[in-house]
Amino acid sequence: MLRTNTTRSANNTEAAVKARIHLVDDEVALLWVVEQYLTMRGYEVTTSDDPRQALVALQRETPDLVLLDVLM
Repeated sequence: MLRTNTTRSANNTEAAVKARIHLVDDEVALLWVVEQYLTMRGYEVTTSDDPRQALVALQRETPDLVLLDVLM
């Protein structure tokens, strides 16, 4: 399971940093279910429902993990 990263600030306290996950799948219902599951567990989730949209999104952001459907 992915864990959120922690960083230390100047006053030496820990602050949680949400892990970012980008989901890519052409089945919108599946995207929604997985997005809800991961969001409820504290992850920052973005989605794409086609490969071209995913490439554009990934040029704008750098997620910690990309989960994709390879049979689109």
